[in-house]
Amino acid sequence: MTSNGSTNPYPNPFTSKIVAYCEEIGWNFEVRSETSVKMLFVEDDGRSQLVFFNRQQTGNGQEVVCISSPVVRLSTIQQSDIDQKAFFNELLELNGRSANYRWAFTRISEEDELLIAVVDMLLDTMDLKEMAMAVSAVSTVADRMESRFGVDEF
Repeated sequence: MTSNGSTNPYPNPFTSKIVAYCEEIGWNFEVRSETSVKMLFVEDDGRSQLVFFNRQQTGNGQEVVCISSPVVRLSTIQQSDIDQKAFFNELLELNGRSANYRWAFTRISEEDELLIAVVDMLLDTMDLKEMAMAVSAVSTVADRMESRFGVDEF
């Protein structure tokens, strides 16, 4: 259910599928636009993590659901005492080894970017179980990565 009481103020194949699955699972969510849904995923231990569903398109026009969870601002990484080159190389290595998520940076302003954990799925073939597993994957790894920086902004 969205914060304004309407389950889907922007009905289309993308939002309708995300809303139907979230409602079936029992997740609270907010349909933000025709291309974006936001939710707060609560882990079994009570910790929570923001998760976003964004609609994208492939080069051949297929719709993709980008499921992501924000971790930390690039400016926070740059201000921390970690070895940035080693950290960025670690992210590349993790991307090469992971079968169910990847790390990426997304621009949030002219001055800053955000590290996110991401899973991309084709809208047409994504089922409820796949979506739930993707949400769990990005939420879990994002939460673990946040703890490395001592932040819990998202």
